[in-house]
Amino acid sequence: MINYFQKIFYILGNENKRIFLLLVVFIVSSIADFIGVAIIGPYTRMVTEPETISSLQFLNNIFSFLNLQNYNQKLIFLTVVVIAVLVTQVIILLSSQYVSLKISGYLQKKVVLRLFGDYVNVPYKFILSESSASLTNFIQESESSIRGNLIAILQIINNTFMLFAILFILVQTSPTLLVIIIGVLSIVFVVINRLNNKVKQAGKVRVEERKKNISTINHTFGGFKETRVIGCESYFQSQVRQQYDKCINADVLVGIIQQVPGVIIKSSLVIALVIFIGISVTVLEQDVRELTPILGVFGVAGVRVSPAFNLILNSLTMIKSQGYTLDVLYLKLKEIEKLTKEQKQGIENSETHKHLSSSFDELSLVKVDYTYPGSEQPSLQDISFQLKKGESIGIIGKSGAGKTTLIDVILGLLQPDSGDLKVNGVSIYEDLRGWQDILGYIPQTIFLTEDTIEKNIAFGVPEKLIDRERIARVLKMTELEELVTSLPNGVKTQVGERGVRLSGGQRQRVGIARALYHQRQVLVLDEATSALDSQTESLITEAIKSLAGNQTLIIIAHRLSTIRHCDRICLLEKGRLVKIGSYDEVVSEYESRYQAGVSLT
Repeated sequence: MINYFQKIFYILGNENKRIFLLLVVFIVSSIADFIGVAIIGPYTRMVTEPETISSLQFLNNIFSFLNLQNYNQKLIFLTVVVIAVLVTQVIILLSSQYVSLKISGYLQKKVVLRLFGDYVNVPYKFILSESSASLTNFIQESESSIRGNLIAILQIINNTFMLFAILFILVQTSPTLLVIIIGVLSIVFVVINRLNNKVKQAGKVRVEERKKNISTINHTFGGFKETRVIGCESYFQSQVRQQYDKCINADVLVGIIQQVPGVIIKSSLVIALVIFIGISVTVLEQDVRELTPILGVFGVAGVRVSPAFNLILNSLTMIKSQGYTLDVLYLKLKEIEKLTKEQKQGIENSETHKHLSSSFDELSLVKVDYTYPGSEQPSLQDISFQLKKGESIGIIGKSGAGKTTLIDVILGLLQPDSGDLKVNGVSIYEDLRGWQDILGYIPQTIFLTEDTIEKNIAFGVPEKLIDRERIARVLKMTELEELVTSLPNGVKTQVGERGVRLSGGQRQRVGIARALYHQRQVLVLDEATSALDSQTESLITEAIKSLAGNQTLIIIAHRLSTIRHCDRICLLEKGRLVKIGSYDEVVSEYESRYQAGVSLT
């Protein structure tokens, strides 16, 4: 249990004040519960034994002050006081619930934002090892896990404190009945605890199957055309069905175990009362009327004890069922903290000491090597070349030659195992953010959000800060002006999910317009035209050529015709730069090596 709380406090971070406030709120709530139960015993005794009232001097003083003479007046007064106390109790309990839910909601949000923030800032190689479905599911599961664990902990603290307060009252009222009830509930607790051992495994199954479920749904709709044409809808439906069956079975197991305590506890309390009455009347030969105040107190206490004990057991079940997610969340945060510690330190240093000027003059790659984690074969070996401002360089090679890895290194997403990248003579790792502020990236598949053309071009810029004049300028530069003018809503036109309402060529132009809008000095094009038909590719290539001289271009080519205009060409083979030179020189080398046409796949 100590290990459990260590994990919780680590995940929540420095929130001792809010956690302390939660404890105070629940203590106040428990005191209100205690008073609500404690007042019933004396009130019941005063009703059944009127002489009790006259024996209490402090009550007589109040009655004298209020000029209450007869028994009925006094009883009405006491009834009003009891009702007022109980109403106040309800108000306090509801207020406590409100405050606790607000604080737990804040802590839940903090954890999700922390996890999301760590993921978006984590080194790129970590993202390469995870699927988007896995990351999405994990953030969602972590959110529900934190909320579930927080509520469970607070319920346990609140109800345990309240139970001890009520037990104090009951031990004063009837130790015999209390011992019987504790004995019965102890047996119940042991049984429920045995059942809870199966809950953590059920929680693990639920998390894993939900992750698979999100992945399957993403695959189905991500490749909807292929799914429909091939006719494999039933295959994906079958997968989703199987995954949900396992999730439901796990949820049913947890749900049943959570319901068991309530049913057993109610029956157990009735059995305890029956045993007590039987023993009192037959063995101890007590008058049933003498038991009335005791039964009244225990009856009211039972109304609170039964749900409280049930909530404690359910909370323990919740903690068990969320245990797997909590363990994974703790380990992930530890792993991410380790991965990002050095990176964050570098960013903080670079924000304090800027090393790169805002003006780009030259990029130099110096003996760059890179090997992916877990791989024995280097993806890049001894890569060196220079690129000056305004130049354009094409990168070609067969599939697996290392082109994309080289681009990821240039983009600063992967850090080489050895060697360096220098801008204007300064390592980009001295100011990685400064280098990335110079770069524009246009991939093969342009990422478009389900939003307007305008917002997709000004990607990441709040709407109120969008420069409309610059939008108009880049639309003209990328020959999107005619398209936008023909649309009823112009730049406010929704592009649909992943830009499905635009053609392939239009999506690529939006990608180029995005890079131009952000006024990046170096544009990196990663097979930006490979998925287009010949006519559209020719148009996009002409748009790219028009940038030559004004922009510094790094282009990975799928077809040689798309880089004919480049100042120099780099030929990669098995991670090595085997030739760099003019278009004619490198193409001649390429054809002599591979005896191929123009395709580089």
